[in-house]
Amino acid sequence: MATELLAPAGSTDALRAAFAAGADAVYIGGIRFGARAFAENPEDKELLENIHLAHRLGKKLYLTVNTLLKEEELERELPAWIRPFYEAGLDAVIVQDLGVAALLRECFPGLPLHASTQMAITGTYGARLLEGLGFTRVVPARELSLREIKDIKKHSSLEIETFVHGALCYSYSGQCLMSSMIGGRSGNRGRCAGICRLPYRLLSENGREMGPANRWLLNMKDLCTVDDLAELVHAGICSFKIEGRMKKPEYVAGVTSVYRRVLDAVLSGDLPAKATEDERERLIALYSRDGFTGGYYHQKNGPDMIALKNEKLQGARMQSAQREIEHIRAELDEKMGTALQKPVRGHVTLRRGKPSSCRVSTDVSIAGQSVSLTEEVFGDVPQLAKNRPLDPEMIRTQFLRTGGAAYSFSSLELDVDEDLFVPLSALNALRREAFAALDNKIRLTFARNAEAAVQNGQSDLSVPETTARRAQAITEPEERSLKLFAEVTTEGQLDALLRESRINGMYLPLRLAHRAPDVRDCGKTCALALPYVMRGSCPETESAMGRALDFYEWDRILLRTTEEVGWYCTKREEQDGKIPEALLDALLYAYNNRAAKVWKDMGFLLRTMPYEMHFRELRQMDTAGGEIVLYGRTPVMISAQCIKKTTLACDSVPAFVHLKDRKGMAFPVWSACDSCSNVLFNSIPTALLGESEAIRHLRCGSGRLLFTTEQPEECVQIAEDYVRVFVHGEASGTRAPCNAQTTRGHFRRGIE
Repeated sequence: MATELLAPAGSTDALRAAFAAGADAVYIGGIRFGARAFAENPEDKELLENIHLAHRLGKKLYLTVNTLLKEEELERELPAWIRPFYEAGLDAVIVQDLGVAALLRECFPGLPLHASTQMAITGTYGARLLEGLGFTRVVPARELSLREIKDIKKHSSLEIETFVHGALCYSYSGQCLMSSMIGGRSGNRGRCAGICRLPYRLLSENGREMGPANRWLLNMKDLCTVDDLAELVHAGICSFKIEGRMKKPEYVAGVTSVYRRVLDAVLSGDLPAKATEDERERLIALYSRDGFTGGYYHQKNGPDMIALKNEKLQGARMQSAQREIEHIRAELDEKMGTALQKPVRGHVTLRRGKPSSCRVSTDVSIAGQSVSLTEEVFGDVPQLAKNRPLDPEMIRTQFLRTGGAAYSFSSLELDVDEDLFVPLSALNALRREAFAALDNKIRLTFARNAEAAVQNGQSDLSVPETTARRAQAITEPEERSLKLFAEVTTEGQLDALLRESRINGMYLPLRLAHRAPDVRDCGKTCALALPYVMRGSCPETESAMGRALDFYEWDRILLRTTEEVGWYCTKREEQDGKIPEALLDALLYAYNNRAAKVWKDMGFLLRTMPYEMHFRELRQMDTAGGEIVLYGRTPVMISAQCIKKTTLACDSVPAFVHLKDRKGMAFPVWSACDSCSNVLFNSIPTALLGESEAIRHLRCGSGRLLFTTEQPEECVQIAEDYVRVFVHGEASGTRAPCNAQTTRGHFRRGIE
């Protein structure tokens, strides 16, 4: 595939600005299902015209359906909403939800699927997994190094699209629940409140202040790689993506124009292929947080990637920025009309006794191939001139007056007899009809027939009887108790809970894998909990996982990431299926039954219920045999950054520190040094002790108690509370929970 400059479009104006500035493609959301719900996303009819505009100009439009969809949305709303865009020739859909991908592949054969960065793909195992599910392109996690991206390119046939400019998230995209848990605005539903952009204080495990107070510790600087494009091209990246669907058209045009010039210089071999000083000033003026960062391509993490002061443009810099925006606006006004006109080749014939005609031709790109399209229209027979015949140059001038038309002539040939007269209005009409005929031919060239595609693919556009309706029919819970599992963080927690005989099993992190024999000696199910991050840049993690699998006996493995799922599938194949059963953790999402079926078809029968789903939504799901987290602090951010390194220095000591926000709430942060990452947990635990009756209706097979910062004696008391209610069936109100400050999370609140 040819190298592509991909620009953001949060509105039709931004889309037109991107194309005028030289973007090869845009990514844009519609009024539904996009990860930027608060952008000025176009209505459906407008979006259809935008698809046609892209095709007319030889460019592409990718539709963002990069959120997690609930059952009814997926089955009843998405197919009908996507269908007209598919039939108009939509170039690709950017997807986060595996259920969405499965439905699109079934209902709309041939529609390319791009894996969103929201899927947090961190290596070759995950990439190959998506390749097997029919994806054609991946947008890897923004945290990957250039070496890791090259590795994905080497070991898969997927196209690689990466971000080159714009905002960065502190958490791996798709793995952040902080906005959701605090304010109910889920980033997985396009409504992130940007909690990471607020100031925080850092406290040690014993509450001591660490470093200066009230700094923007999670506030990533904006990415800028304009001087690294040559290296990124050489790495095999095919699409260079600018972030900014919430930005104004002037921002989109200004950033796109700079990257267009530099990328063209790279591709043509012109040196130096770097931004000029004026271009750098333009990028800074348009938007930056305490300057720019080169991102993770060559750097693992560090304080220089964080906008700790969160300084805004002030004084003379603010005035300079405003002048830059006004300058870009003037540039757009000047060139917008001509930049969005499609050049065509024309041939006008005016012969005695024959109908006048206009033939127009142009080239369009379909599946990477250039195709020539031609249309010819006919008008009235020219009259013999009585006084002043039409001069050929007058005819040329009249035809070239295309004004605000969608097309303009790159060349125009005339075949005109002498002594003829044609009214100027007739010439104008002939040109308009020719343009309209060519315009319609372009639409038809890109058009798809959904019904025919479905019939050829042996699938069905109608809504099937979903698992949702079957699940709704289940009204009575099964008369059985849940098995209780405890996931521990420290050795003290493990020792205390080993003595609790009514806890059926234990989840051990890698650093406690050597205690597996002790768990088995106590007659408990022994499960290995894999890290929250697995990447090729930390080969020690994969080695430790392999050793733990080989040296100790496990009944179950808890998989947390797509990369770990791919690793597990590889191990399962190598060992001919003789491997412990796997349980998918809650961040391996299944918001709908199609997603659940994708996991089941891959052999993963057990999964953890998502943290963000309401009880009523869980009732619509096939939850039988799964696991639900009954107690614990929800992991709300998984980050490649390190709070301790940002504030003080790296000490390579796994430990908890705490972030305190403006309201005094403290969020525990675990420094996972084995994978060089941080896991930020919610400030208060989720506790579903009082929801035992509702949970029994879900027919889950097990419940998990997730222990993080709790002292060993607290773990024992909490475990006793849950055994009493969920094993012995006592009423939850007979004794207060151990931790009085808790939340039910989204179990009764849900998200939009």
